[in-house]
Amino acid sequence: MSRVFVVCLCLPWACASPEPAGSDDPSYRWGRLLSGPTEENEIDAVASDAEGNVFVAGKFEEILTIAGAAERLVSAGRADIMLAEYDREGALRWVRQYGGASEDNVFDADCDAEGNVYLSGYFGGTVAFGDHELTTTGLRDLDAMVVKVDPMGEVLWARSFGSSAAVDGGNELTVAPSGAVHVLVDSADPTWDGAARWSLLDDPTGAATPIGDPVEGGRDGFLLVLDPDDGAVRWSAQVGGAGAVRMKSLAVDAEGTVYAGGDLDGANVIAGETLATFGGRDGFLASWTGAGELRWHHTLGGPGDDLCKGLAIAPGGAYAVGSFESTARFGADSLAADGTDMFVWRLAADGTTEWLQALTSSAPLTGAEVVTAPGGGVIFGFRMYAETELGSATGAVPVALPEPGTSWPLLVAYEPGGTVGWTLLPERSTDANLDEISRSGSRIYVDLPIFAGSYTIGADVLENPTGTKDAVIAAIDL
Repeated sequence: MSRVFVVCLCLPWACASPEPAGSDDPSYRWGRLLSGPTEENEIDAVASDAEGNVFVAGKFEEILTIAGAAERLVSAGRADIMLAEYDREGALRWVRQYGGASEDNVFDADCDAEGNVYLSGYFGGTVAFGDHELTTTGLRDLDAMVVKVDPMGEVLWARSFGSSAAVDGGNELTVAPSGAVHVLVDSADPTWDGAARWSLLDDPTGAATPIGDPVEGGRDGFLLVLDPDDGAVRWSAQVGGAGAVRMKSLAVDAEGTVYAGGDLDGANVIAGETLATFGGRDGFLASWTGAGELRWHHTLGGPGDDLCKGLAIAPGGAYAVGSFESTARFGADSLAADGTDMFVWRLAADGTTEWLQALTSSAPLTGAEVVTAPGGGVIFGFRMYAETELGSATGAVPVALPEPGTSWPLLVAYEPGGTVGWTLLPERSTDANLDEISRSGSRIYVDLPIFAGSYTIGADVLENPTGTKDAVIAAIDL
């Protein structure tokens, strides 16, 4: 099924920078709106190729109404997957829709050097991805899937992962510079038998590749490295045990070194090594060689709930971004929060701390998806409910909430040395978030979920009178 939809908006942004504004300040280029009548119309994955084309994917329920489109998308089941590609100037190239009678969604995407896009998510029942049909391993479960789509929107292969009693889901996905596809998958199957089912469903044998050990607790996480030509598993790693694990962040450098993180509770192990616990749900971060050998691991956190939500490659290491509560440990360092605050942590390749900064506010801060900046720093965004103070190597940078009683999507850039480079707020926001992010050269794309109210963006006003969640894909030049 294919539908085409687009609406063009002019979306200049206002830049609030700790330094005087100059020619290198970010500038907004364009945006596109996706809307529907339910709370489940959302962009959950954004990827961009080397030419600046952007792919957006996610789910919708019932109908998806797009301003300027001739037709609406209609869901075949509870929730369907939508995938759309726009060129660098914001012209829609194509749209694809995938779905069956159950709930289907995409949670992450990334592009390779040839402009192919890979999707990671879950599906229920039987779903056709182009000519490749996948069917879950049980009657009532959800299975994880990875799908490769070429630049023209044609599906090249599809793989599924799961077992008969589980809720399995594909989460973060990254294509390494070598082309290898790295994906994080969770399994919540208490009867896991150690035989994850990976099958290209036009193969009538439905051949399965055994992966990992039995899931002992509520949920285990798996890191899978796939061959880009056919999706075959090259190697895998498992994080789990008697507790529960969520794999939420992933990055791979030019040498193939892998960084992955998330959160966990209870007793869990990686490659036979026990992960420390401090209370609540703790964040964790681990690194593997390109051949799958564990290099090091950290548990981060304290008595509250903590999460490693975003990872990006830094020169000679990695950046980690996430949320923490109370007093939390980060290797040999620590931070203290009054409520739920955020951290930016730069690590060397051996896992030691190079610098650590906190983002604090009187309202909860959560997030964030991240990308490496063109100059080697890091860029990420989150939803701001109150004035927020950004820790910086040269002194804290306060960012005021433009309008009391509203929420604003804030984009932040840190330099490689730990100073705040710039911040970016829209011209007007009634109630909006900032979720997914992708970079192509000096262009970044962000997903802006918007809620009830009016949004003034340059000369345009976006209205959301129903109070349900809509989505905007936005392009910004750095």
